Amino acid sequence: MTFTAGQKIRASDLNAGIPTLSRMTSDVSVISSTTYVDATGMSLPMEANSVYALDGFLKYRSATAADIKFILLGPTGAGGSFGIHGVVQAAVATTGDFEAFCLDGIGAANQIGLGGAGATTSAWGHLRGYITTSSTAGTLQLQFTQVTSTASNTTMMTGSHLTLFKIA
Repeated sequence: MTFTAGQKIRASDLNAGIPTLSRMTSDVSVISSTTYVDATGMSLPMEANSVYALDGFLKYRSATAADIKFILLGPTGAGGSFGIHGVVQAAVATTGDFEAFCLDGIGAANQIGLGGAGATTSAWGHLRGYITTSSTAGTLQLQFTQVTSTASNTTMMTGSHLTLFKIA
């Protein structure tokens, strides 16, 4: 938004430029499951008929046999693209096998998997994207699960965070 000399500035004008932040304040784990769960704290409100830029840091721990996968769920009619730069699935994280993945869409059909670094070793992914909403406002929610059901914890960790910037 551009302001001109003498123009009255409303609080809503100023608030429109402030990004919305969310973060995980405690770890959330999945064990022996490929059913998605909410990454608690990783949800953001979205207005109807808007366009957003999304940025995130995803800190996790997962066995190399389990790996981890993510989806973004949004309000009815929401669309866009998102990608994650992180450890390649089925790679041994210590080898530095990183790759960028991008999907054209959000929702349960659009999932991105990353490799686990081991049950006691943290790994991370950098999420970027844009989301458009239609006439329905609602919530953007990050969910995760194991790629392969394994009897060890796959954990989204405290410190993970998302930032949503309204750009139109």
